[in-house]
Amino acid sequence: MHFPYKLIDLTHTLDKNVPAWDDGCAFETHVKFDYAQCEGDVKFRVQSFSMYACAGTHMDVASHCVPGGAEIDAIPLNELIAPCNVIDVSARAHETYLVQPSDIEPFETIHGKIQPHSIVMIKTGWSRFWPDALRYRNNYVFPTVS
Repeated sequence: MHFPYKLIDLTHTLDKNVPAWDDGCAFETHVKFDYAQCEGDVKFRVQSFSMYACAGTHMDVASHCVPGGAEIDAIPLNELIAPCNVIDVSARAHETYLVQPSDIEPFETIHGKIQPHSIVMIKTGWSRFWPDALRYRNNYVFPTVS
């Protein structure tokens, strides 16, 4: 089977150092039952984890900010797979940078008009602060989209 798209993994690994939106721990894992506790030949581990809904790499949905907005399970998978355009503003983005139509126009001059039903991602470069939760949160001041 020929897959016509290039897939790019944008995830960050979940661990206890994932930046949280407060000073708490955004992700924790615990071993509930371990191999040495198993009787017989079959050995296994049972783990549990807890995390904030907006921790790590995630997809935000309307219900996060809009009462009655769509929850994640209401979005069909086929609506999450589409051609993607990445507009890179990282060379000029700073903590109060506001992505505007003037950032999109040069992209379209080079790559052509962004097609309906395609996905647009904005690369701000803010992920460089990921390992430092305080700098990443930055008092909730970071590049945004107008």
